[in-house]
Amino acid sequence: MENDEIEDITMQVGSAASLRVGAITSSESETDRALAESLIAHYQEAITYAERVLACSSDAYLCWLADAAAETHRRDIASLRDWMAQQKTGF
Repeated sequence: MENDEIEDITMQVGSAASLRVGAITSSESETDRALAESLIAHYQEAITYAERVLACSSDAYLCWLADAAAETHRRDIASLRDWMAQQKTGF
């Protein structure tokens, strides 16, 4: 990848969250934190969809899958928030 391509990366995460990672002047930790925040937004949106499935579907398999996905994403969000807190405090 060329430098100019790296400097202007745009990621679309879900329909609600969009993250633009600008020039490489920002530190790696700032970029990592922005990516973590974007993942959290993506996981939160996935949880919302899973909750809609649970509220609207009568299919046992779909409900099981939605429930499992939501629980996994809740754990992932907690892990990302823990990681972000550790980065902030330097541990």
